[in-house]
Amino acid sequence: DARRSYLKTLELNPSHGGAMADLANVYVALGRFDEAMDWALRNFQLNPNSAHGPYHVGLPLIALGDDSASARFLLSAEQRMPTELRVQGLLAWLDMRRGNTQISLERARRLVRNEPDNTEGPPILAEFAVVAAAPDAEALIAPLATKDPEAAGQYFTTSLRSLYALALHRRGDDKLATELWRQSAAAAERSVTR
Repeated sequence: DARRSYLKTLELNPSHGGAMADLANVYVALGRFDEAMDWALRNFQLNPNSAHGPYHVGLPLIALGDDSASARFLLSAEQRMPTELRVQGLLAWLDMRRGNTQISLERARRLVRNEPDNTEGPPILAEFAVVAAAPDAEALIAPLATKDPEAAGQYFTTSLRSLYALALHRRGDDKLATELWRQSAAAAERSVTR
């Protein structure tokens, strides 16, 4: 439905950058990365100074698996906007993909320190902390998963509840972790059958 709505918007206004950027995100969610890249680049060319333009290009670029191209693009964006939270988040994701777990985690911590009031930062940090098995992972993910358990992660498609379950499992609380994973599976099943 979202895809059709954005395409209709672009039919009515072919230069609507917001619709292009959001459509790119929809295609990323659908796993259609080439189409996502096409819409993200169209938006980026129309709005080269948009703060979030590099994010919309970087998201499908990383998903396409060309880490060298992703690094070149994101490092160039970082030079223009050194503290842009979404660019830093993508660079952290790229670091994680390349096996640079500690660098990834420190980048995520820094983006939260740099913008403590930005609500996008804590979930990004919590995700990377869980994936990296950081000592404070459970403390970071628990309040987010409790508040909105079915919310998807920013960079990892699993739910915040599933990430919390992983942190609990690592601590040895398999009973609660298994229950949370069961709830996550049930929620995913409901979302597919709607």
